[in-house]
Amino acid sequence: YADRLDQEEKRREQYTQQRQANMEARVGKAVAKPGRLYMDDEMVAMYQEKYNREQDEVNSQRQKRVEESNIEMRRMLAMQIKEKQMRKQQEAEREKQRVSTFLQEVKDLEEKDARKQGKLAEMRLKHKLDLEAQMAENFRRKFEQSMSDTEKSINRKLLSKAQSFAGGAE
Repeated sequence: YADRLDQEEKRREQYTQQRQANMEARVGKAVAKPGRLYMDDEMVAMYQEKYNREQDEVNSQRQKRVEESNIEMRRMLAMQIKEKQMRKQQEAEREKQRVSTFLQEVKDLEEKDARKQGKLAEMRLKHKLDLEAQMAENFRRKFEQSMSDTEKSINRKLLSKAQSFAGGAE
């Protein structure tokens, strides 16, 4: 049992020596890292101040571009609104003109229809008066021809009424 323990101890020592040699080889190959340089607090403050100024300048330029962009956008929107209002006004004027033209056409048609109705009524009245005159003339002729002189003298009043009726129709 002791031999076995000795063998294990020997193997452990060999392994440890191998690891130690490997680490030393790596350390020999490694490049030395330069030590960290420390700056004076005033230098750090100066560089920080310079960085802050540069960032402020970048931010102010960015803000200026944003403001210029906003101004341009407002100008474009105002122009678009103006164009829209102009189109709306032109459309309203066209609609007003269309309505005016339509109303004028309706008025013209109504006047034409009224003239036509007036002519028709005038023609009907003339026709009626002509018919009444013909009827009165026919009545007078019929009445006069069917009577003798004696009958005419007896019905003189009635004949004068018929003549006045026939004369009024002419």
